[in-house]
Amino acid sequence: MKIFIIGNIGSGKSFLAKLLSKITGYKIYSIDNFRKKYNNLVTLQGENMAYDIYKKTVIAADTGIVEMTGTGKHFESILVFCTRRIVIKVLPKNVKKVKAKNILPYELDINESLRRNDIILADKYCDLVYDAKDPEQFWQMF
Repeated sequence: MKIFIIGNIGSGKSFLAKLLSKITGYKIYSIDNFRKKYNNLVTLQGENMAYDIYKKTVIAADTGIVEMTGTGKHFESILVFCTRRIVIKVLPKNVKKVKAKNILPYELDINESLRRNDIILADKYCDLVYDAKDPEQFWQMF
């Protein structure tokens, strides 16, 4: 089983991934870690390489917590190969405080990213929605 945690930058994905990892013992596969390791020059070529390695690693794993934004072609291409899964969408705590880390080879408009995430994801892939404004809700999901 793989647990996908999707949401915008700064929404609380890492926080939720760590809690779930403690409960399940699953390893966390965070796209940011792959970006840091394989795209340290922050180029589009490096971004593509990081995602390719990430995708292969996630697909090869039997179990794991997969943390990513979930709005791009990579998300859908990984889901195709992960049939035993649950997808949790994290709603951001405070959009105004969200800042992208310097690990992307392009500018990121947080409000546009939120809008795009809502349009692309809708309820199409989401099994659960976690509202980061209410951390107690995490325990109610289980």
